[in-house]
Amino acid sequence: MGRSTSCATIEEHHELHIKFLADCDQLMTKININFINFCFLLQCQKWLNLIKILKTMEAEK
Repeated sequence: MGRSTSCATIEEHHELHIKFLADCDQLMTKININFINFCFLLQCQKWLNLIKILKTMEAEK
């Protein structure tokens, strides 16, 4: 079987490559947003825990 290197095949390959790169960019954006949200929620949980500790300490006085 010979390999086809027609202009159409090369153009199709190029278009698929461009689409693949765009899909990768979208996926990385989603991953980054999810990571930022996770970090924010983790930080909020730390603050809530600190507030809970401070309230407990205040109540024990």
